[in-house]
Amino acid sequence: MGEREKKRANSRDSAHFFSFPFQPLIKTLSRSFSPTRQGAKKAAKAKKREIQRRLGRAIDTNSYEDVVALDVINPADLDVRLGDIGGLAAVKDALYSKVIAPLERPGLFSSSLLRQAKGVLLYGPPGTGKTMLAKALAAEAGAAFINIRASTLQSKWFGDTNKLVTAVFSLAHKLQPSIIFIDEVDALLGARRDAEHEAVTAMKTEFMQLWDGFLTDAGARVMVLAATNRPYALDDAVLRRFSVQYEVPRPDAEQREKILALILRRHVREGGGGGVEAGLAGEAVGGGGATLRAVAKRARGFAGSDLFELCSQAAAVPVHEYMAALDEAAYSDAAPLANGNGNGSGGAAAARAPGGGRTRPALTGPRALAPRDFAHVLETLRPATEHAQAYRARGGGVASGMEGPPPPPPPAGGSGRGSSPPEEGAAAAAAAAAVGPAAAAEALARLMGMFAEAAGAGAGRGVGPGRGGTRGVGGVESESESEEDAA
Repeated sequence: MGEREKKRANSRDSAHFFSFPFQPLIKTLSRSFSPTRQGAKKAAKAKKREIQRRLGRAIDTNSYEDVVALDVINPADLDVRLGDIGGLAAVKDALYSKVIAPLERPGLFSSSLLRQAKGVLLYGPPGTGKTMLAKALAAEAGAAFINIRASTLQSKWFGDTNKLVTAVFSLAHKLQPSIIFIDEVDALLGARRDAEHEAVTAMKTEFMQLWDGFLTDAGARVMVLAATNRPYALDDAVLRRFSVQYEVPRPDAEQREKILALILRRHVREGGGGGVEAGLAGEAVGGGGATLRAVAKRARGFAGSDLFELCSQAAAVPVHEYMAALDEAAYSDAAPLANGNGNGSGGAAAARAPGGGRTRPALTGPRALAPRDFAHVLETLRPATEHAQAYRARGGGVASGMEGPPPPPPPAGGSGRGSSPPEEGAAAAAAAAAVGPAAAAEALARLMGMFAEAAGAGAGRGVGPGRGGTRGVGGVESESESEEDAA
């Protein structure tokens, strides 16, 4: 073998040596030591730790379950209980027997007739406490709370949406007892339509199939809980799976009084602002009273969120008064005033103005919340939904192209150019109605003459379709038809 042939053989052997299996090994090592790869691993480990903290336990999850797990709320982190929700006594009792008891004592609800509800729907006007009820149920039952959002289930990759839906139920099965909560469920599981995208329809079908699939596991303590203010927009197949449905209505006067007492009781406990007047605080602790009853009667139509806003604005009135007094003192010739903590110069020397000798009492902080603050706020505050309804009723948004009531139609027969016979005729008719039948007949004859004049002038100018009168056969303007319409 010559020297040249030996070199060729060695080159072939070396090429074969580095091509397999060392080439994949070199690629793997280079990826392992890549800074980008190491950063991704650290991020994945940090995400796993956050997921385990949210779940409150260590479980094996796949990549799709990791996406869903970021929406899981540990029941220990929920600070809402059924007792924190004012009113709705009948709904809370029914939910306790249908939701909490089966999750707490599965052994008592193991038969086919006593099984837990697979779906619970809460519907009612906005702001009535549906979401708070859902959180309270999860906290009372000690169940993992999986708050499903539409963005969590959507993906740009074909097929990933169905896998994410599957991950929702598989993760719920691993975390049982668990509650899958869907707020505004009509946006996610609304009625299926022909014009709907196939991916959305597939997602809804997958969700319902997996929802029914849990019936095969008698011991699975998984429940789908949803809230909406548009139950009629849900798909019929979805409504069928919500075997338990409760309406959460607006509170009546008695319930509003209890809600106000509950909100003020928490305000007293937190010690915010200047506190609450003794009488009002006593009513809050006692669960109601004459003052709160009067406020509740004036707050007719208010939902729970509206009542919270009422208390919030009423509590802000003393604070705003105190801030206004501080601003007035800062720009006046008064002496330096003490701050809300009692610090500052203070005393008679501080309360005396250096120039004019005028005195001002030292301001030590906001005053306590009083019943007159509620009366002041109720003069202008209305339920949140009434503002939009009133705006639409008076034609708001029509000029800017927003949806609203249509503008009044134009008077029939008007040419829309130059003269305005309809306005003159309306004025003549109104004047005729005020003076009697004879004058009315004369005014009517005058009105007919004006319309005939306007129609003749329009025909003389060659008014075409769309510029006055009506369209004749074949799109040709007909003078006789225009006169009939004017008459």
